[in-house]
Amino acid sequence: MKSRIFFVVGDKFNAFAKGKEVLTIKQLKALLEAPRSFINTHNVLILGQGVQFEDVDAILQSHNADPECKDSFEISDLRRISDRADSQISHKRYGHNTLIGMPTKLTEKKFEIPFNIDERCELMGDHQTGQHVQGMILIEAFRQSFLAVTDRFFPFNCSCGQSYFVINELNTEFHNFLFPLPAHITYDILEQDANERRAKYRIVMECIQNGIRCASSAASFTVYPAEAINNKEAELAHSVTQAMISAHRLPAQDALPAEREEQGDLEMQA
Repeated sequence: MKSRIFFVVGDKFNAFAKGKEVLTIKQLKALLEAPRSFINTHNVLILGQGVQFEDVDAILQSHNADPECKDSFEISDLRRISDRADSQISHKRYGHNTLIGMPTKLTEKKFEIPFNIDERCELMGDHQTGQHVQGMILIEAFRQSFLAVTDRFFPFNCSCGQSYFVINELNTEFHNFLFPLPAHITYDILEQDANERRAKYRIVMECIQNGIRCASSAASFTVYPAEAINNKEAELAHSVTQAMISAHRLPAQDALPAEREEQGDLEMQA
């Protein structure tokens, strides 16, 4: 029996799937339900981007329960769908908004992070343009990467137990289209300066697909105890609000001539 390889992507990437060895989840479900007599190849499925965990989980369970399906489809790579960074270190409330897998430490200052998009993420909530992954998704993936690496490998110990990230710089360059296929992010720490009050980092990240650099990002950020930055943030929020209210409030003495002029106009009209 011949073997074929198919990448599996979310349904929103249907434009990318056309004319290639690529299946959307909808197409894959239909293929899995087809009579085995119509399938004369052994199909190896590779996880792409945009796939929802619940869809893959249902496919895995059905595959395990069907011996004939096991003979026709090799789906072990789809299990990578479960490699999504914990919401606590990606700083996202809903798991489908996390765009990365768990970071892996390569050396003391080098890390690697899988790219793992769920098409329900907030940045794909409107529409998908063209066949490539939109740039804003990459920028958010870079942001989540430095949050995840720092929280997992360099947790900031503070009495309140929570840390607060302040981005000082995040410059992103795009070099090649990123398509909804397997990809990862490389992460290098260039500078690191930490004490009991704060931790400062300067890093560089690259998104790699098929050995090609698709985008890169240089970032610097500072980590503080949450209680310290919350107090400062509250002060600044109050200060700027009062300043802008004052700027929009007319002084009482300036209003009087205008009121007199309006009253005179009314008298003349009468």
